[in-house]
Amino acid sequence: MRRLQFMVLSAAALALPRFTLAKPARPAVGQSTSLSDMLAYDFVAPKPGDWVRYTLGYGSLFLEQIGFGQEQVAGQRTLFIETQTGMPGGSCNPNTLKKTYVSADRFGPLGIRYPVMVYVARNGTMVSHWDDLAAKESQGKPRPKFGVLDGVLDDNSPCVITDVRRDVITKTKRRFETTRITCASRQRPHRDGGIQRLEVWHSNSVPLGIVAVRAAVAGIEPFKLDIDAFGRGHYESGISEPLDSIRAAGPISL
Repeated sequence: MRRLQFMVLSAAALALPRFTLAKPARPAVGQSTSLSDMLAYDFVAPKPGDWVRYTLGYGSLFLEQIGFGQEQVAGQRTLFIETQTGMPGGSCNPNTLKKTYVSADRFGPLGIRYPVMVYVARNGTMVSHWDDLAAKESQGKPRPKFGVLDGVLDDNSPCVITDVRRDVITKTKRRFETTRITCASRQRPHRDGGIQRLEVWHSNSVPLGIVAVRAAVAGIEPFKLDIDAFGRGHYESGISEPLDSIRAAGPISL
């Protein structure tokens, strides 16, 4: 990419507004809610350097690690979320690593969907990037959105809170004092994949504040998510090249 084109695209991306994130009201029995709100109660905002790894899935489980970081992009602090997957009991596969730069001023709950600046991935020694927000805006294309649970658990239909209580659970030989919130769908599911019942265990001792999730889902096996490991302040990106250098090195992949 020519230097002038790179500077114009970077400036365009940074001129775009960044969204902010609000917590829902305190949960109470009888209150209307949704999946995104259920994952946001007692939310603990991750800081750059935090990370969390979950075991999750429907019947067949997989690992997903989520790392949070920041980087100077065209002179401005920019947040990124790095994900990679693997098999339970093992480690994550580095070839599944994807680094998503987001247009947000802070990290949000597990169910949030962020406006995307650009995706970056590594496969072996090759680094690629695509869906560059500045390039899409210049072509009149819609902004892509990114959510950690996209394609896994994403039914945001309304439901009603049926129970809120304190609960102590043990995950990976660690004891967590949690708030367990349960909700049930207001209506019969009209499609496979619709959430009928949802339970979420919250704890302020972990990034994102989510220790476990259970969901009864129409037409398929129940969904489960359990914390596997987490850390604070020492996560390092698996892609060390700065985005400015990656953009300048070659054409945008669209």
